[in-house]
Amino acid sequence: MSVRCWRPAAALLAVSCIAASARAAECCFERTMAVDANGTLDAASGSGDIKVVPGDNARVHVSGIVRASNGWLSGSGQADVQRVCNEPPVEGGGGSVRVGQRHEDWMHNVSISYVIEVPRAFTVNARSGSGGLDLEDLSGSVTGNTSSGGIHALQLRGAKLNTSSGSIEAENLSGDTRLGSSSGDIRARFSETASVDAGASSGSVHLENVNGAVNAHASSGDVDISGKPMGPWDVHASSGSVHLHTPGGSNFQLRANASSGSINTALPLNSQSRDGRHSLEAQVGSGGPEVHVETSSGSIRID
Repeated sequence: MSVRCWRPAAALLAVSCIAASARAAECCFERTMAVDANGTLDAASGSGDIKVVPGDNARVHVSGIVRASNGWLSGSGQADVQRVCNEPPVEGGGGSVRVGQRHEDWMHNVSISYVIEVPRAFTVNARSGSGGLDLEDLSGSVTGNTSSGGIHALQLRGAKLNTSSGSIEAENLSGDTRLGSSSGDIRARFSETASVDAGASSGSVHLENVNGAVNAHASSGDVDISGKPMGPWDVHASSGSVHLHTPGGSNFQLRANASSGSINTALPLNSQSRDGRHSLEAQVGSGGPEVHVETSSGSIRID
């Protein structure tokens, strides 16, 4: 069977697949299997990117590009690349599909990037040791983890995304959402009511259009959140500032503390209580969920 590579416009697999060249060996493969519409995908890559997008409701289609992990290759390295294409790590069917789950020693010399089409309602678990994740337009629960690489997400419901070294960029999220980055920024926009837990150890957190409960923290970076508190908000910046934007007509109970910085707000406040420049308790509108904001070293602005 002839080998054909899918080359999407996205940068993940933009490099053309070449069987062999003077500098590196590459090959590509495709596999298709019949599945249940509400099945599960477990996809992993030790080194390489993973892109998961919606496809046919009755099948999973996997496209992969295999490359050597090092530059100039020996004959054995080229043989390992071709062996992966002849025996790709794609298994399952029906209710469960496993991609990249085999760990033979000879596979350690290659990197594999995947584009995987699944039924939209699939449960997706994707992880990469060294590579990025691109997860788009999926209605089932989605979990994405990468040790070294960024995460791009679009139109997900109930996502759990974490990267140890990289940033998270997400649009049109909804449902219970967890976002974490040990070293990198988090930027996410929400399209529907959502409960959000977002934390960055070394980076900033930017959340837009959040209508629900929020738990957000940044150990070294700013926190910027816009939305309507329809549940408790707990926002903390250890070394950075906090800026909250709430629409007119919002109702909540504000409790703000800035250990080393000022607190500023343009909102009309009721039952206001201040302790100098560093502490403020007040009712906004008719009151409601508690919005607790705290900074250890930085200012707080609420408008």
